[in-house]
Amino acid sequence: NQAQELLQELESAHRQLQAYADQVRALSIGQERQRMAQELHDTLAQGLAGLILQLEAVDSHLEDGNATMARETAQRAMELARTTLHEARRAIQALRPVALEHSSLVDALGHEVDEFAITTGIHAAFQVDSDMPDVPEEDAQGILRILQESLTNVARHARAGHVAVRLETDDSRLRLTVQDDGIGFDPDLAAGQPGSFGLRGLKERAVHLGGELEVRSAPGRGTTVILDMAGYG
Repeated sequence: NQAQELLQELESAHRQLQAYADQVRALSIGQERQRMAQELHDTLAQGLAGLILQLEAVDSHLEDGNATMARETAQRAMELARTTLHEARRAIQALRPVALEHSSLVDALGHEVDEFAITTGIHAAFQVDSDMPDVPEEDAQGILRILQESLTNVARHARAGHVAVRLETDDSRLRLTVQDDGIGFDPDLAAGQPGSFGLRGLKERAVHLGGELEVRSAPGRGTTVILDMAGYG
């Protein structure tokens, strides 16, 4: 029946999450990536703990012959499994080196936005200035990472229906903007909260690139992340 099929799918997702955890342990990573790996480990640990509880509940309902409750519990568990899998896949991707040899920064950013829309179901649009200067590969890699991490934050926290990504130049400055229409938050309060690694990581990466990163948000008003880098145009 449907509940048993969902249970089988959930068990498969559980095994896949375990495989992702094994991949993280096997990667050879430096200090920055270790921090990213720790965040992924925490995400997996929380997701797996929730899935185990849900699996136990489904088993209990099935043993009691309560197919309706089993089906509802399995459906909730599948939502958790899919969300955790999405975060794990994006985090695994972020832990690996970025390869831009066969594509420009613009192409790489556009591809990332398209993949985000496909995997999350959140509408995403990408706009870029027609006269975009050449960007050194190291800078391009960092900019792509910031976009990836910003989109991961949107998928994880924003509950957004739309994301707009813009890459533009102005007065010898390069600017990347990621704006969502989600629930928003108070950046000052979030800075001191556990789990605020995402924002700290973004700002640290921007500083490493020689740029500045600003996060504008308020409860109920969405979030805008702006990366500003000098020396372009």
